[in-house]
Amino acid sequence: MEFSFNIINFIYSSIGFLIAITVHEFSHAYTADALGDPTPRLAGRVSLNPLRHLDVVGTMMIILIHFGWGKPVPTNPKYFRKPLAYSTFTAIVGPLSNLLLAILIAVFMKYTQDFSPAWMRDMFTIIIWTNIMLCVFNLIPIPPLDGSHLIGLFIPQKYSNAYMRFMESGQIYLILFIAADYLLISRWFGFSILESIVGTISNYLMIVVFLGA
Repeated sequence: MEFSFNIINFIYSSIGFLIAITVHEFSHAYTADALGDPTPRLAGRVSLNPLRHLDVVGTMMIILIHFGWGKPVPTNPKYFRKPLAYSTFTAIVGPLSNLLLAILIAVFMKYTQDFSPAWMRDMFTIIIWTNIMLCVFNLIPIPPLDGSHLIGLFIPQKYSNAYMRFMESGQIYLILFIAADYLLISRWFGFSILESIVGTISNYLMIVVFLGA
């Protein structure tokens, strides 16, 4: 029974991840395209096809540690009428789309719970959790996560070039941070920074979403 339960949850989590990543990255691409940047469209990213948005490393992280990311959407701020403002909005719309989707599914569950089967409620609950977790995780200010674009608003102009170099090689820093968190910090201190921060915030948002639905 335990084996079957784990397999089912893995399937539900995989479905949730595909949906969350697709909605997240599509929202980035669609927003940038709508604001005047054709780069995502030319790269084929204004699409609801999950295969266009999966990142190899990010997907492996989801499987291994239940945290991960999609393939970053290419953008070129020079096409934006207001580069800084539009770039920031394009970045934040990804996490917001996951939160909005979680709320919509929770509302749907509220009005169908009396006649929906248990497996459907379980699957929707996991999909909601996956979307909330992806929303919170992507707000961490380390590239290629969306939070790194938000802190760009507060970087002084004289440090902008150094910040751009940091953004370009950011995935390496993210992988190093995750590795240090799970291989060193969790072993030495008995807790994971990622699980403590992302997990705690996600749990609170989960409660708020279901109470507000």
